[in-house]
Amino acid sequence: MIAELDIKNKESLIKRKSLYAEQQGQLAQQEEHITSLEEQNKTLERQIVQAGITSKVKDAEVSMKKSDIQRAYEDKLNREKEINASNNIINNLETNLGGNNGSSE
Repeated sequence: MIAELDIKNKESLIKRKSLYAEQQGQLAQQEEHITSLEEQNKTLERQIVQAGITSKVKDAEVSMKKSDIQRAYEDKLNREKEINASNNIINNLETNLGGNNGSSE
């Protein structure tokens, strides 16, 4: 339409209009790219949150296992102490009864 009119510098006007249209296209592409990057950023943020939750769950599991192992170890030590105490009592009884039986004869 401009090419049909008799206007001074119509070629420069046509070039500017073409450049303007090209820049609008580039701007639209950049806006699409920004939108895509924002979506990727949101996805990565969700993954980070999920990884943090997963890490906390694993930490809790490890802590619980450590507690279970510690409790089992303490139970074992207590059983060993009880067995040793029982063995000491038995040994004392045998010694005392053996000594009394030997002096009675």
